[in-house]
Amino acid sequence: MCDIATTYQVAGMTCGGCATKVETAVGKLPGATATVVDLDSSTVTVHGHVSEEAVHTAIAEAGYTAAVAPA
Repeated sequence: MCDIATTYQVAGMTCGGCATKVETAVGKLPGATATVVDLDSSTVTVHGHVSEEAVHTAIAEAGYTAAVAPA
């Protein structure tokens, strides 16, 4: 099975605590094999088979908003 990676732009993520909160919320999703947060670019990359809707919901529940980052 190939690894799928999707990067999301996260609005409002401004500190290490924010990054940890987003990484934890998304990392708990079924199908997520890894999450990588880049605070400098305000992005989170999700590896694995996770629906876009589930990622948006997890990030919203963590207190932020997200959009798929342009390729």
